[in-house]
Amino acid sequence: MDDLYAFWLIIRKRIYHIHPIQFAIVAVLAGIALPRIVFVVPAAIGASIVYVLVNTILPTLAGSDFVRPHLNHAFWYFFMSDAIAFTVAIGVVYLLKSLVMGLRN
Repeated sequence: MDDLYAFWLIIRKRIYHIHPIQFAIVAVLAGIALPRIVFVVPAAIGASIVYVLVNTILPTLAGSDFVRPHLNHAFWYFFMSDAIAFTVAIGVVYLLKSLVMGLRN
């Protein structure tokens, strides 16, 4: 139980740094494009990569300099918490999509 609590302490700080609008757009697009529920984890990892790329490239469109993310422990903790959050969000979007498709048939 102590290990789970320590894991939550690491993840909790990183979840606060997720931008909700960008997260929701990427999660909805990935959830709609998901063909089967078994692909939710690879889709979450891919969505996390897309999310990091969007957050890296988006400020350059506003005129600031390109800054590459530092691949240190803090980045990987954020990436892990982002992938976990995307797994939940994409799974919910896929289940809602399946429910709507089931009601249409």
